[in-house]
Amino acid sequence: MLDQVNQCTTRVDTVLAQQAEQLAQEAESAEAPTPAANRRQRSITLPESSDPPRRGRRPAPAGAH
Repeated sequence: MLDQVNQCTTRVDTVLAQQAEQLAQEAESAEAPTPAANRRQRSITLPESSDPPRRGRRPAPAGAH
């Protein structure tokens, strides 16, 4: 009985260690690209939302004058 318990605990320990390593690797790989992706999304979305009104406003007064 104790042998089975010991085997189970060692299995749990190894599985938890493997999961911890996988999570650490996933976190490292996920942390690196996401800030760059967020910067890309911000740099793409902000000009798209702010530039067209400027483009629309600037030529209109230039054409009116």
